[in-house]
Amino acid sequence: MEFLRFGSSIPGSYWGCCAFDIIQNFGKYDPDDPLSIEMVCGDEGQPLGGKFLGKTAREVFEARLVVGTFGTQYLPNHGFLAVLTESQLETDNGEAWMEILADNGFEFIRAVSNSVYAGDMLHKEGDVTDRSINYLFGLFRNIGSGKVTNPFEPPEGWEGRSRALLAVEYGIDNTYWDNLHRERYIQHESGYKTYTEEELDAEGVPVTYAGVRSLKPQQLRKHRVEEEGDAPTPSPFG
Repeated sequence: MEFLRFGSSIPGSYWGCCAFDIIQNFGKYDPDDPLSIEMVCGDEGQPLGGKFLGKTAREVFEARLVVGTFGTQYLPNHGFLAVLTESQLETDNGEAWMEILADNGFEFIRAVSNSVYAGDMLHKEGDVTDRSINYLFGLFRNIGSGKVTNPFEPPEGWEGRSRALLAVEYGIDNTYWDNLHRERYIQHESGYKTYTEEELDAEGVPVTYAGVRSLKPQQLRKHRVEEEGDAPTPSPFG
């Protein structure tokens, strides 16, 4: 299971939009499966003092909703996008994750067919296979200090351009945060619950290390040549 900041990669550069996370590859897990993940700095990528989130898939998922992937501070103003496939929803795991999404304030956004499975033809006889349907859910949390006064107000210049079919209005107050997150993870004033590697080992929870930043950063070929003194295979993209 991965929570990824928009525009980041694991392993490699962790740079990305710190306002949104993409949640992927969680639907295959039983929420009660033993699981952990090492916490890292969202910008630099280094581990944060041997702190791990866990000890189950659900605990990792819900802890990430508290702190995201940026660091160790709370993120009450944050956005998340999660996808469950039709085939996942046909299992007990999928049913359990839908309940967890609902418990944590996610809303259903839209379904989309996956062309990898549905094919690349514009017109094709027959029905779309079930395994190609993907359901997108989103959580758009706006409850902390510095929150947006009206999260449904578009940027200047968008009015008159929008072709959207529907706008949904809703509100979530601070009790959502208190009831679903802070009370679950705060043991004491120092913060939400994390585990050490030794504590995970003692309970038989698999220890998952975070990805390590790539040895070479993403960079233009000319900069790589300047550093290495030789020319890699030319690329049409510079």
